[in-house]
Amino acid sequence: MFLILLSVGITQIGIKAEWRGHHGRLVLFLGNKSTNPLTSVQALILPPAHLKLELSPVPDTIPPRAQVLH
Repeated sequence: MFLILLSVGITQIGIKAEWRGHHGRLVLFLGNKSTNPLTSVQALILPPAHLKLELSPVPDTIPPRAQVLH
């Protein structure tokens, strides 16, 4: 399942979900629709305590017309 959560101006945020039995994987997509890089990018994830998470760092910059995974 892929879902765009937000698409405003030059920013797009989406999520992809995969499930195998009771194990799930969520991937957050951060997109830049601009012709200029997005700089000083940050993401704050506040998960419930009962979930096990493996988070990857968010890059400081998203290149023009590109998506990054988190």
